[in-house]
Amino acid sequence: MSSSAVRPTHSHGLATFYATSPMIRNLSSVLARADSLTGMPPIKLAAGEGLFHGSPSSALTARKRRLTNTHMGAPRKTVRTKLRKQIARRARVATPKATRPNERWSMDFMSARLLDGRWFRVLTVVDQFTRECLALLADNSLNGHKVALALSQLVAERGASLSITADNGSEFVSKAMDAWSYQHGVQLDFIRPGKPVENSYIESFNGRLRDECLNVEVFFALSDVRDKLARWREDYNQVRPHSALADYAPAIFAQAWWQTLSSAAVRTAGPANRTLAGAVRCPVASDPNPLQLSGSPYPNMKGEAEKLLA
Repeated sequence: MSSSAVRPTHSHGLATFYATSPMIRNLSSVLARADSLTGMPPIKLAAGEGLFHGSPSSALTARKRRLTNTHMGAPRKTVRTKLRKQIARRARVATPKATRPNERWSMDFMSARLLDGRWFRVLTVVDQFTRECLALLADNSLNGHKVALALSQLVAERGASLSITADNGSEFVSKAMDAWSYQHGVQLDFIRPGKPVENSYIESFNGRLRDECLNVEVFFALSDVRDKLARWREDYNQVRPHSALADYAPAIFAQAWWQTLSSAAVRTAGPANRTLAGAVRCPVASDPNPLQLSGSPYPNMKGEAEKLLA
C-alpha cells in the first residue's frame, strides 16, 4: 500500500467515530428521508467517507453540491408554483382629499354566507367627503356589468363623481367598467396592488358593516340579505354618529354642508341676486306687502268687502 493511501491515525479514528456514533446514524436516516422531498439520492455515511471526512467544513460542501444539482449528476425535482402576475410598479402618490360631496367615491366587495352555507357578495360604495353609504348591492355573483349598472343608477340619482377609488379586482378592471367610466367621464383611481390602506375610506366602512351587520345577523335568503342591508344602511346614514364628522350622522352632515353653502352664496351675492334669491326661497304669503303684477280679471265686479266700503 502506498503512502498516499494511508490516512493519518487521528483522521481515521475521527471518521470511524462519526460513522459508528448512534447520533450520526440517526442524522443519516433523517437526511435520507429529507432527500426524498428534493429528488436527490440519499446521503450515506461510511467510515472515512461522505459528509464528515477530513474536516467539518466538508458538510457544507456536500450540502452545496446537493442543492446546486451537481451531486452525482442527478436531476433535481422542480416544485410547481403559481407564477405571480406581473403588474407594473407605480410610485406612491398622495391621493387628493375630497373637498365637497359627490366629488370622490370609493367602492369594494365583501363576502358572507347564508344560513345554508351559500356565499353571497356585497358591493359597497361610499362618499369620501360625507362618509355616506351610497349603495349596498347584494347578489350571488357580481361582475363588471352589474357593477356598471349599479353605478349608473347612482349617477342618475346623485350625478357623476370626478373619480372612484377601487382596488385591482377583475370586476373593476373589466372592459364593462372601462366603457362605463369613459361614457360618464369618471376616472377610475386604482390603488397599488397589496396596499388596501390607500383606499382607507372603504376599508373602514367595511369593518363597521362586518361588525355591526354581517357578523351579527342571520341571513336566510338573498331577499332577506337585501332587506337587512337596506335597514342597516338607513340607520348608518341617518342615525349613527360618525367621529370624523363631529359625531353627526353622514346624511345630516351632508344636509348641513349644503345649507351652509347656500347661505354663503346668498351673503356673497349682489343686491339684485340677493332679492331674487329671497323671492325664490320665501313663499309669496310671507311678504307683508305683496306686489300685484296684474289687475283683477273682472274689474266691474265687486266683492263683499268692496260693497261694504262703497
